[in-house]
Amino acid sequence: MTTHDEKISDALVAFIATLTQVHTVEAVFHHLGDYCTELLPADGVGVLLLEEQDLTVATANSTVGDLVEALEVELQEGPCVDCVRIGHPVLVPDLAAAADRYPRFAPRALEAGAGAIHALPMTGHGELVGSLDIISLQPTELTEAQLRTARMLSDVAVSYIIAVRLHEETSELAEQLQSALDTRVVIEQAKGMLAERHGESLRDAFNRLRNHARSRSTPVREIARQVVEGRLQP
Repeated sequence: MTTHDEKISDALVAFIATLTQVHTVEAVFHHLGDYCTELLPADGVGVLLLEEQDLTVATANSTVGDLVEALEVELQEGPCVDCVRIGHPVLVPDLAAAADRYPRFAPRALEAGAGAIHALPMTGHGELVGSLDIISLQPTELTEAQLRTARMLSDVAVSYIIAVRLHEETSELAEQLQSALDTRVVIEQAKGMLAERHGESLRDAFNRLRNHARSRSTPVREIARQVVEGRLQP
């Protein structure tokens, strides 16, 4: 393994270790930008996120990065916007030469100090999340090895974020299932109490609960809870 490869390997290990200590998406992307700047000929790194068909700036770790990302969102034009639209890398090693391609964006981005922009799609589990945008002050062409490094760092960040989202969704589903179970238990308890109290079937007891809930515009589970707690005797 070469010294350069060792540096990349060490950075990946450090990045993964860092992710165990952060708690927000913004922090993940901030660290992604820092590691990209460390390993690549980049003067700024930004991330555009795709949220319900809209692009938002997730992070930018330099003044030029902040200006470029804001311009792309404002104008809906530029390499990063194209990258998200087509889902493929959009590499612009010389922004001045792309003025015809980006007539509104290029002049203002050049004025902001950008000389080159390499936009890479951020994907995970077949889902397009956004664009990783590597910005250089001077015209710069990233090598295939450098692009591969950027993709590896991006994949680590996206995999972590998707894993967190899946965990949150699973936790939310578990809470919903537990709530439904708790509601069912309370209703069954209330049915049993009413059936015994009025000498009726469980079905009639449930109808009594439901009718009382309708007359008060109150959920059945709440009426059942009041019955179980002895606060209501329908």
